[in-house]
Amino acid sequence: MTLVYLGLGSNSGNSLLILRDAIKSIKTTLTSVVASSIYKTSPLYLSEQADFYNLVIKAETELSPQGLLAYTQSIEKAFGRNRKKEVFKGPRTLDIDILFYGIERINSRELQIPHPGILERAFVLYPLLEISPEMVHPCNQKKLSDFTEALSHQGIYLYSSSNL
Repeated sequence: MTLVYLGLGSNSGNSLLILRDAIKSIKTTLTSVVASSIYKTSPLYLSEQADFYNLVIKAETELSPQGLLAYTQSIEKAFGRNRKKEVFKGPRTLDIDILFYGIERINSRELQIPHPGILERAFVLYPLLEISPEMVHPCNQKKLSDFTEALSHQGIYLYSSSNL
């Protein structure tokens, strides 16, 4: 079993219901699933869209990194995501990013692990640190909490402290 972290986000459709049901789907294949609180966040890259609802999941899997990617993309598709028709960094019903896969480092066209945007995204760091407060980045060996102060301007708010 490998410890993985997934970032989930939604800003199109009934986002809270989508996130809840996506977690149910994830629990059918991954084990020991722990979800952070839900955070409401301002769009980071394309401001002309609705706010996002985000959370991070910690879980264990027997899937390979590529198998996990295929699995998460199948869940996105089941919730209406169509990568060919969407605006890059735009609205989406469901986005699932693989943030960490154990201590693996993968850099291919279809998959980068650790996810390259972790340290620049409050909507990833805050929920991630909620469930793993002492986490260290496997590439630079720095505590992830050391990066939050520089991201405090990004418009992130605790939406619900109850898990879905």
